[in-house]
Amino acid sequence: MHPFRRAFGIGALLKAANLAPSSSEAGRLIEGGGVRVDSVVISDKGLKLPVGTYVVQVGKRKFARVTLNA
Repeated sequence: MHPFRRAFGIGALLKAANLAPSSSEAGRLIEGGGVRVDSVVISDKGLKLPVGTYVVQVGKRKFARVTLNA
């Protein structure tokens, strides 16, 4: 992650957290309604998450606590 980046794209985040094998697969998971961030279903493939700590869920059993730093 670039040190001056203030937001991280959801597709790249899923790939970096090993919750999706690729950014395109992450997009398909989002389109299918299989991605949640802090218990909220994500439907926007262009979502950018600001600095913070999140619980990311893909499907029923894959979870990751992700901390994004400035």
